[in-house]
Amino acid sequence: MRASSWTLIAVTGVAALTIGLGTAKVIELDNAAAERESRVLALETRITDAGASVAALRAAIDEEDAEASTLAEATTARMSFVEAIGALRTALESATDKVDVASQRQAALDAQATVAADPATPATYVGATAAVQRATSEVDAKIRAYEAEQRRKAAEAAARSHSAPITRGGGSAPGGSTGGGWLAEMRSILTNVGGGGYALVEYDGNCGGVTAPACASSTGTIMVSSAVADWPYVTKVWGMTHELAHQYQFRVWKQMTASPSYQTLFNNNPELLANCMAATRGATQASGGCGPAQLGWAAGIWQGIVAG
Repeated sequence: MRASSWTLIAVTGVAALTIGLGTAKVIELDNAAAERESRVLALETRITDAGASVAALRAAIDEEDAEASTLAEATTARMSFVEAIGALRTALESATDKVDVASQRQAALDAQATVAADPATPATYVGATAAVQRATSEVDAKIRAYEAEQRRKAAEAAARSHSAPITRGGGSAPGGSTGGGWLAEMRSILTNVGGGGYALVEYDGNCGGVTAPACASSTGTIMVSSAVADWPYVTKVWGMTHELAHQYQFRVWKQMTASPSYQTLFNNNPELLANCMAATRGATQASGGCGPAQLGWAAGIWQGIVAG
């Protein structure tokens, strides 16, 4: 009985120990599971946060891409606008001293103000560029009309000049260089070719550092040296007509030298122009190189007309 009781007690003690150990293990496993679950939740939270960050980052990138695309469109549109402004500036410069372009200039200023107020929006440039291009077309049309009118006037002037050439003698002047001297003769010729209102004086042949038998001053004086005394009469007529032509050039000098037609037809050479001007009045001794276009344009200078 005692032995059995002891054995039962011993077995019972072992069972209790086993159960106790099992319970502790379960608790340990539960704790590990709870800890693992906590870590999983933390990871899931981090993943969720990371997902939100990625979504926000993607949204920010999309926004930046959209803004960059808009700015690229604005840059392209701005380049077109700047090109249009450049074309208008060229047209306005060509219109100087020719036609009134105040309204077109104001249109350009208004367009620039519109663009300056909202430079990052592509649509801003559409209307502004169109307005500038329209102003350029208007200026070009005005210039074409002006130049056509100037050509018409020049042609009329040329016709008048050719229909009434200067009367000139042949060979030497009547009486040669006597009867008042060569200077008096040149004075008479200058008056005869239309230069009665200009002073004529004798000089030493130094025309602004260049030796020349005759010279015209922008002060309204024509100078001749004794070298012209032995010229044939027709050459004397040409010489005085040539120098008188320079006086008419001086009247429109600024417009003339700025004229593209002058640069093209005469290569910026006032001497060639004076020869052609003289030719339109019948003094053709140095008219080589004066074609119809040069003669027509040169005739206009006698009338104070600078044709383009």
